[in-house]
Amino acid sequence: MFSKAFFYSFTAIALLLCTSVYAAGNITIVNADSPGEGLNDQTAATPVTGNPGTTVGQQRLNVYNAAAQFWANRLNNQVPIRVLANMDPLSCSASSGVLASAGPRTFAINFPNAPVANTVYPIALVQELSNTPGAANSYELAATFNSSVGTPNCLSGGAWSYVIGIAPVTGISLYTTAIHEIAHGLGFLTLVNQNGFRASNGISFYNDTYMLNLVDDSSGTRWTSMSNAQRAASSISNDLAWDGATVNAALSAFSAGQSPNGRAKIFSPSSYQSGSSVSHFDTSYTPNEIMEPYDTGDLPESALSNALMCDIGWVCATTPVAPVIPVVPIPAAVTLISPSGTITDTTPTYTWNAVSGASDYVLSVQNNSSGTAAITTTYSASAAGCSSGSGICSITPTTALTAYDQYQWSITSENSAGQAPQSTPKSFTIIQPPAQPASNSLSVSGGTYTDKVEVSWGSESNATFYEAYRCTSSLVSSCVQIYSGSATAYNDTAAQTGVTYYYRTKACNTAGCSSYSVSKFGYKAYVIVPILLDYLLEEE
Repeated sequence: MFSKAFFYSFTAIALLLCTSVYAAGNITIVNADSPGEGLNDQTAATPVTGNPGTTVGQQRLNVYNAAAQFWANRLNNQVPIRVLANMDPLSCSASSGVLASAGPRTFAINFPNAPVANTVYPIALVQELSNTPGAANSYELAATFNSSVGTPNCLSGGAWSYVIGIAPVTGISLYTTAIHEIAHGLGFLTLVNQNGFRASNGISFYNDTYMLNLVDDSSGTRWTSMSNAQRAASSISNDLAWDGATVNAALSAFSAGQSPNGRAKIFSPSSYQSGSSVSHFDTSYTPNEIMEPYDTGDLPESALSNALMCDIGWVCATTPVAPVIPVVPIPAAVTLISPSGTITDTTPTYTWNAVSGASDYVLSVQNNSSGTAAITTTYSASAAGCSSGSGICSITPTTALTAYDQYQWSITSENSAGQAPQSTPKSFTIIQPPAQPASNSLSVSGGTYTDKVEVSWGSESNATFYEAYRCTSSLVSSCVQIYSGSATAYNDTAAQTGVTYYYRTKACNTAGCSSYSVSKFGYKAYVIVPILLDYLLEEE
């Protein structure tokens, strides 16, 4: 058994995020972790009992899906429930710490079919009782699990165990922790605070469905009949009990944990423990109950927790079935096709070979010139045109890249089991034709030489060679190429004497050439031939 310092907690409100959804019966796990961490950790792992995952992230997701199925099989819920789940560091030390924290996203009162008026119910139960599914991008529960467990500064004596359906030989069971935390999100918690104040909307105070069954065991006074001060005192009395018909009927399975008056004891130690007091069963149960406030190190009994769900309003299945563990293999890594090398398009199309079982592909494009991420976008297999799991996938993002920069890109395939290793990346450099040469860069001789017209020009950015043209007019249609090369000057010895020409240049590279430069005219000088007089005029 693990130290009682390993404890659970709950939270009443969670944030809304947009992520990928993975199904598990009528309760779904929504993976809120980023690529490569938490539920997407690509660290290799050896399959363990009940869990065939081959990476740490896949094993964690298998555990979460099994825990979701555990409750889906017991609640008989008809309206889907979504659990936003992730792994992040929580409060911890080398010897004690919070394993996880979870709760409903929100609450409601006086909804259609509400069993008790003016009473607060968790949103998952509200939607079930009113037969009203939540919005497509909403979540009914949120749960954060401690990613630091097993590190030197966080419960260093026991890392997470990913076995499913049995007690772990070593480590702390993520399976029982996930079952425990989902129960909080389903309504196994009160909104009454340490000072006995009930839930409030800022104007009025309301009972919650959990507190309806809380009772002071010695006096028999229910929490709904107490003042704030009386509830505060009851929460640290060691005398708090549950008085619900379904739980009372299930108590006979336990040899310890009953109050002196035959009720189920609720955790109410003399020192109030935020996140644990009142919202858990007492620690005295034999066998251990899964909704005790601390990890017990075994595979706890869940009969009372199941019964409590019925007492707060859930319609429970009469004969729960064994959890079904969805076994979805992580897809293989993809092979990239294009682009690579030198390209000219600033919005290139990315192509790769499809892999079987991939539901989504994550495109990552890194600008190696600036060291920044240019594109990180997830595309469904359908959007990439390869939902069949075979053939070639392609996508053309609208994000324009920067010309003359070098980029590296990769694709990561994923599905409900997790992410495949990132593909072997490819690199490409975007080049484009140089700009039109500057108007003042061209120089042409006019009558300076008798044997040539000297043409010269300045070098242009991103140009690797140049073309020079001789034109018979200012129209480019009259131009004929007379030079191509890396030099920035050319002597046009073929120009005819007595003809004025118009010269233009283009700056070029492997992507193509610029437009024509502005024209400059030039010509050869005339050759002056001396005339010799071989006679003299004579007068008679």
